[in-house]
Amino acid sequence: MFQLVVITAPTALPDEPRLLTELLARGAARLHLRKPGWPAIQAAALIEALPPQFYPQLV
Repeated sequence: MFQLVVITAPTALPDEPRLLTELLARGAARLHLRKPGWPAIQAAALIEALPPQFYPQLV
């Protein structure tokens, strides 16, 4: 059996929190948040925009 791992685009996407939530809700096992060059506060804001039940799946 395989597991789906999602790697984000390195730049911001329109409506990104909704898109990432949808991918996780539809079965993505892991979400690699790849935002090189982003300040920690900006990455934290993206994480906080996701439902907390998906936090364990974030890498």
